Order: sequence, then structure tokens, then C-alpha cells
Amino acid sequence: MFINTIKCSDDGRFVIVSSPESESVYIFSQRPEDDFAVYGFVTLEGYIQSSAFAVHDSKLKVAAVLSNATLAAFTIPVDTFNKK
Repeated sequence: MFINTIKCSDDGRFVIVSSPESESVYIFSQRPEDDFAVYGFVTLEGYIQSSAFAVHDSKLKVAAVLSNATLAAFTIPVDTFNKK
């Protein structure tokens, strides 16, 4: 598997990593004070062709174009990660 997308959030807190050979988007901390923690991953319903951060209704989200010609989006639970 190769990685084709690594994106950083505008606020400098998160990194997402995805691959066109995988159905998962991996979410990491971008901050050294968090020890660059791996927060987890979200598995979508198709291989991820591209992914990016977006903000909608003041919430940080990830949008992804999938191999089955659909657009998927999910909210990153920022408040949960603030407690860590």
C-alpha cells in the first residue's frame, strides 16, 4: 500500500493520511506536546481517491472522494481530543 494524501488541518492540530488502496482515513496529532498521537481511523464505503479537511457549521470535518464515485464526509470529534 502506498500513501498518496497527507493533509494538515489549518489550525495545525491534525493530520489525515489516506491511500487509493485503502478504505480508511487515519487521523494523527500534528503537535509534539501530544506526542504525535494516532487518534484512530475511519473506514469508508470505498477506496479513497482523495481526502481533505473542511469546516462546516464551525466543525472540523474530513471529506473524501471514493472509488465508487461518492463523496463521504465525517466530523472529527475535536472536543474529545481536547480532553486528552
